[in-house]
Amino acid sequence: MNIKSRLMALGLTGALLTGGVFIATQEGQVNGTYIDPAGIITACFGHTSAALQNGMSFTEAQCLDSNA
Repeated sequence: MNIKSRLMALGLTGALLTGGVFIATQEGQVNGTYIDPAGIITACFGHTSAALQNGMSFTEAQCLDSNA
């Protein structure tokens, strides 16, 4: 792997880690589903999915897994 590829990989890794921290602090954690301001069913740290249904609940570990 040349230096250019290594630097690109390092930059991408940094961006992904920063994005995860930003999302967690801005979204907050709700261990269940809720309707966000846009009207979308959302869970945990802002996770959205067609599989989510109103009234679902999640453990902290499940929320962390959905954010990974």
